Amino acid sequence: MLINQRPRGIDNIKWDYFLVYLLLANSAIPFFYVYIEFKVINFIIVIIIFFLRNKSVQKFIFIYIFLITAISVGQSYTFNTFPFDSYLTIILRIFIAYLTIRTVSFRFFPTFVNLIYIFVLISFLFYFPSIIIPGFSSFFITKISPHLNPPFQSVFKSEFNEQIILFNFNSIQEFRNSGPFWEPGTFGGFLIIALIINTVMSGFLLTKKNIVMIIALITTFSTTNYIAFFLFIMIYFVFINKKINSFVIVLPLLAIFITIFFEAGFLQNKIFTQLNEVDKYYRAGRVGNRFVSAMADIDVFLKYPIFGKGIGGLSDILYKRFNAHRSNGLVSYLANFGLIFFLFYFFNLYLSFFRFCSLFKYNKYLGYALFFLLILIGFSEEYYNFPFFYALTMLHLVIPLKSFDYLK
Repeated sequence: MLINQRPRGIDNIKWDYFLVYLLLANSAIPFFYVYIEFKVINFIIVIIIFFLRNKSVQKFIFIYIFLITAISVGQSYTFNTFPFDSYLTIILRIFIAYLTIRTVSFRFFPTFVNLIYIFVLISFLFYFPSIIIPGFSSFFITKISPHLNPPFQSVFKSEFNEQIILFNFNSIQEFRNSGPFWEPGTFGGFLIIALIINTVMSGFLLTKKNIVMIIALITTFSTTNYIAFFLFIMIYFVFINKKINSFVIVLPLLAIFITIFFEAGFLQNKIFTQLNEVDKYYRAGRVGNRFVSAMADIDVFLKYPIFGKGIGGLSDILYKRFNAHRSNGLVSYLANFGLIFFLFYFFNLYLSFFRFCSLFKYNKYLGYALFFLLILIGFSEEYYNFPFFYALTMLHLVIPLKSFDYLK
């Protein structure tokens, strides 16, 4: 089956868009992602389509489930409790990710890029009028958002009273664009991944879709994602666009970035301020920023290096000293699940992007570089426990290195 064919019935591409949207929604769209009920619904839908498309189950998923179950049992033994809801949530996330990837197959890549592009266009319909027209955002926040809460119970519901599913107004007072996701940094992370995938597939950075997504990235005002995007530009000229000598482009770009960093003050002040606050917050037991968050989670990891501290109810006792939300996704994942599962997870994440780059005949070092970018964007967000990011660790299952018959 060729990638540009349009299959009918249950194989129709529209179902691919629906499944990838559910994957994204249950990862980071406030209306959906905190509710286990939506994950159950997502699981039921995707497993039905999975079997209707006659997909087979691979042993890889059993290895994945065995490892996470072993880790959960180890955590339960360590803390003498078993939070079934937390375990069920993780299992659902992994199964949703696997079934979606196996069902959508290689079409996942263009489908994801197109969905993010649509999210961007919709976000502009709300973002720009909100910063130009007085009262525009307040109308949706006060008149529309209160009527868009799911019927399920959640302790988080009050935190999401500024979303209308298509767009989240939570940071509009700071002139930041969250898109449909829970905050601007999250939107920026998905934009970076979409830019990576679309650029690798097309071989060009400044495509129409990429230009629009870059504009959206600028409106997030996310420090980490700005840095990630700058590094991606350099990666592009070193590994993807070889028509121009990389040093001719990269060295001036590096000089421009350093100048902006130290002269404009936006990136410099934010990073240096957070670094200067590390000792103060750490001594006070407060997770004031991503660097303190990392130090707190390193402390926890050193206490529980094999099984980690778990999530949800299992780790309540570990939050007595540091009483705030963790904001460093990379180190938080290490502290949550321990070294063994951490290495398994990130090896598979690397393998997915290595095979993705190899499929399009790029140098193997491009895979290393893009993997580093995925690590970088996780430094400021707890991405890695999203169903979407579990799906990224499984992409190598639909990208065989020696065959281009990837849609079977």
